[in-house]
Amino acid sequence: MRKIFILLFAILFPLAVLAQSAAEISEQAEDDRGFLTRLLENNLSGAGRQVIIKGFEGALSSRATFEQITIADADGTWLTLNKGAIQWNRSALLRGSVEIAELSASEILLPRLPGAGGEKKPQAEAKEFALPELPVSVNIDKIQADRVELGEPVIGLPAAISVAGSMSLAGGEGKADLTIDRLDGPRGAFVLSAGYVNETKVLSLNLSLDEAADGLLVNLIDLYDKPSVSAQISGEGPLDGFTANLRLATSGQPRVTGNASLTAEASEDGAPGRAFRLELGGDIASLLPPDDRTFFGPNTQLLAEGWRGDDGRLNVPVLMIDTDALNLSGSVATNPQGAPQSAVLLMTLGRDAGASDVPVKLPGGGKNATVESGRLELQYDAAEGQGWTLDGYVGQLDQGKVKIGRLTLDGAGQVVLDEDNALSEITGALDFGARQMEFEDAGLAQAVGEAITGDAVFTYGGGQLEVSELAVHGADYGLSGYSLLSDLTGGLLLSLDMEARYQDLGRLSTLAGRPMSGRADASISGYYTILTKAFDIDARVEGNDISVDQEQLDNLLAGQSRIVLGARRDETGIDLRNFSVNAHGLTARHGDI
Repeated sequence: MRKIFILLFAILFPLAVLAQSAAEISEQAEDDRGFLTRLLENNLSGAGRQVIIKGFEGALSSRATFEQITIADADGTWLTLNKGAIQWNRSALLRGSVEIAELSASEILLPRLPGAGGEKKPQAEAKEFALPELPVSVNIDKIQADRVELGEPVIGLPAAISVAGSMSLAGGEGKADLTIDRLDGPRGAFVLSAGYVNETKVLSLNLSLDEAADGLLVNLIDLYDKPSVSAQISGEGPLDGFTANLRLATSGQPRVTGNASLTAEASEDGAPGRAFRLELGGDIASLLPPDDRTFFGPNTQLLAEGWRGDDGRLNVPVLMIDTDALNLSGSVATNPQGAPQSAVLLMTLGRDAGASDVPVKLPGGGKNATVESGRLELQYDAAEGQGWTLDGYVGQLDQGKVKIGRLTLDGAGQVVLDEDNALSEITGALDFGARQMEFEDAGLAQAVGEAITGDAVFTYGGGQLEVSELAVHGADYGLSGYSLLSDLTGGLLLSLDMEARYQDLGRLSTLAGRPMSGRADASISGYYTILTKAFDIDARVEGNDISVDQEQLDNLLAGQSRIVLGARRDETGIDLRNFSVNAHGLTARHGDI
């Protein structure tokens, strides 16, 4: 939004005029529309961006107007301003001052945000905030847009709002006042008053939101029962010692309060940086559906304290979340390259967290999902070596139709850094299991059994996750193989080579509703792109004396049987390049489709 505001300001008032001398301005006075139109369109258009201006009048008088300005990218027009005006003091330019009495538009249409340009790589180093030092002072007494229509892609919901305010920027000191009112639904008002001075680094901030029930915010975040909302963030002080107070109320009742602070502070070794602290607490449960409230209880607390160095180091010695049924505590530290130096996490659940009522209802799990206890602990400290460990369990998980007496997850591995102390890879081995399983469906109980266990060896690094050894074991079945999840920032490409076995198909009889027997083995290899759903796979299923209590099929599947499939899906469609069935001496094949 900051980029949009800057662009709107540039459109409505071309600061490039300041590069012209008084003589040049005078010479071009008779060609005011052509001069300003060319100036704006030529300077604001560029690669992937086209600006079109229509109906300029009085461009170099004290009040210039336009009928329409549009901005388009490769996908079409994304911003339209209709019937705008700018009223300004021309003589103030000669004093190095931009004085604008009015900056307005009757209608602004923003159906979507512009397409993103080339993305810059994130930098670990912290940058000091400062307002831009312009060669002139800028003062806008009135900013007004009678109607701004936002498309759903902009904020997640379509909305019509009005905008009014003022701003100034001079000598490294800036002030802004902005009021946004909703026009197309329940009452909603967003008010911002902010100021900053580069020399003293003093920031003043007062941001408030006041919405009637069923407003924009509660619909955007899908807040239960869509109550009225009042929220405020306020604070004043130097950035090296700034504290913002936070408050949230719904239906006229206070729900969450807290504060966030930032303080200039050197580390123990004298490195410059800033300490930060975030503390929030209150009745989070009242914001959730009734079935989810027991888990949180009447008082939820969040606390995070840490330090970030100017060189990119991060140290968070205190991290805590506490609800009635969940307690999380831990710490984390990274080096200047962003690689982990230490990590400690302890999470307890239900009885282990001292819950008031056990078993505890799980939020988001429905009316029947409960848990009795749980614990997860992670330990890593580079000062003691590369090794990390993980131990966890969940006791008595009840999801209504499925009950699991105990879930376990244990692991160990290494955090490997390269010669520049950046993260190279994280390796590890995991053991997992689900025991004492009970199913409401008798067929599932027979097919799955009372326990599933497994183990895996993995490597994470270079933007990909490799599971080189995966094994899952059931009573008479299992799964083993290799998988690789790559292109984590793109389409999410899953490559795999898996084998599965089911030694006694009789265990599927109740589920299938007919007697079954025999053995089946299957294999699959290829890839699947998660976001685009493209794939290229080769699969094989081999049966041995399979019987399904149907005479013709039983005769066909007696002895050895085999099904082979090769298929691909891309932007051109599905290609079934190979499909064959070989059973009891009968072979059928199908070529390309």
